[in-house]
Amino acid sequence: MGAVKAVGARIGHGAPGTAHRRLPMQPLTWINNCRAGPRKLGNTSFHKTITMNHTTAAIELGQYEVPTKLPVFHCYLGAVSEQLQLAREAIDELRVSHPESTPSNVQSVYMSPWKSHQLNPKFGPLTSTVRALAMRASKQFLVTDMASLNLDLMVTDCWGAIYEESDHTKLHTHFPSDFAAVVYLEAGPNCAPIVFDNHLVITPRPGWLIMFPGMLPHHVPENHDSRVIVAMNLLKLPNFGGAQPS
Repeated sequence: MGAVKAVGARIGHGAPGTAHRRLPMQPLTWINNCRAGPRKLGNTSFHKTITMNHTTAAIELGQYEVPTKLPVFHCYLGAVSEQLQLAREAIDELRVSHPESTPSNVQSVYMSPWKSHQLNPKFGPLTSTVRALAMRASKQFLVTDMASLNLDLMVTDCWGAIYEESDHTKLHTHFPSDFAAVVYLEAGPNCAPIVFDNHLVITPRPGWLIMFPGMLPHHVPENHDSRVIVAMNLLKLPNFGGAQPS
């Protein structure tokens, strides 16, 4: 066996005069069932679990949690109302051609298939608009010009959902998608809001687009009014040819 390496980490708030504390040095070698229990450093609680073997299946992963802020983007799509109408027609058509609601965390009277944009071309104009707005949001708010990095966004999933009385959606995320988007085709004054991380509550209006990072937890409480949406997942992909991903 070769030389044993050691690793450590410094923890501190970074304020002037604040001492940094180094975690105890842990040998980096083949260790079976070497586990350290819960610890507390400053304001950070964590579990440190290490199991190393010749396969990744034997490596146990732990998790830290960092309180942070994530953006939720919004805009009104009145300028492309014809695209909203086409999407609404597409949902009704899919409800005839694919009448069985797709099983998911969406507990609504009807949810169309995950790849609805591949089943009905009437979703196409709206998916193109949402993709362009996600690229723009990345540049305007996240200070990242994806095109200059040879990256593009592709709509990987697109589905419609019709909510009736007491319909709802369970808490979930859209990870590993980079962005998720919801377009509200119908939204009555008493329809259910979308709730992000049990913190931000947004009551939608017809024609609104809400976009957010795919990892952001959200849910929809019980609905009590007209509520019809188109949802999408967007994933970034390399693009060296200049053409938009299909």
